[in-house]
Amino acid sequence: MGRLQPVSGSGVANGYCRPTPAAGGANADFRRAAILRNVILPRLQHNIELRRNQLRTSSLQSSDTIPEKCASANGRQSRSRRTGPLSTQNMGGPLVHNLAPELWVVDRLFKLPVVKAEVGTRMTIVGLRDRGLLLHSPVKLELKLRQALDELGEVRAIVAPSRVHHLFVADYLAAYRQAKSYAAPGLETKRSDLRFDGVLTDIPPELWRGQLEQHVFRGAPVLNEVIFFHPVSRTVIFTDLVFNLPASVRRSAPMFFWLLDAPGKFGPHRLIRARAIRDRAAARQSVDRILEWDFERVIVSHGDVVNAGGRERVASAFAYL
Repeated sequence: MGRLQPVSGSGVANGYCRPTPAAGGANADFRRAAILRNVILPRLQHNIELRRNQLRTSSLQSSDTIPEKCASANGRQSRSRRTGPLSTQNMGGPLVHNLAPELWVVDRLFKLPVVKAEVGTRMTIVGLRDRGLLLHSPVKLELKLRQALDELGEVRAIVAPSRVHHLFVADYLAAYRQAKSYAAPGLETKRSDLRFDGVLTDIPPELWRGQLEQHVFRGAPVLNEVIFFHPVSRTVIFTDLVFNLPASVRRSAPMFFWLLDAPGKFGPHRLIRARAIRDRAAARQSVDRILEWDFERVIVSHGDVVNAGGRERVASAFAYL
């Protein structure tokens, strides 16, 4: 049976390299999960907590900066909704990209602390009645993004869709004081410093009822992720339960991505399968509920958007349950 071999030199983490080829597939998966659970995950959680505290302090010190700079923009809403990409540039492309009627995304680079793995992040914007906007999984708010959002409409809902997607919510609460804010179950106590107007359930709030459907994914309490369905565009919106990273991201953190087994694959990565989903029967029921929706497109927070065949790919990704 192969063992984790103590070594020194480049390409190793914590004095260990990959298991020797003698290890079978199941044993290799077990060892990868153990390294993630006992070494990488604790450090990652610690540094995310530090980052969260830094952001909280920063928000308290400068919460009025963006609202003051953009105060004059609040009342200057254009009469018709923009349907194409807005001209503001980010990452070499449009800052706000239109995927379908009443559906936009904002893509940002994002490196995980400690491991320095580039996973990217994405905010989804859904158009509501009367030029209202719902912001799903907010990214860092900057002046140009604030201006782009104000061109689209009025921000009325700020949604933190899981217990781990909340880092930049405070900036939006300060900038859009009139908007309602909603948290995934459990986040309202985890982030008691934030103002949440409601906790998400399977029943949509009145603000977007009839425009979006939603489901709290069961069996993964560490996330309590809320999945959304936009019927008009036949789009399902995931946060962390589904990754779709290109294979090229392995270069940013080879050891971490080898352990995670995420790049080049669509679906839940190894950490989600081994640690986040704790009740497979409950998770299977949630997957079946999601598959009742008639969708083609899948938006994920980390990785590429799937514009066609999304339902079949989701079914295949969770077939192991």
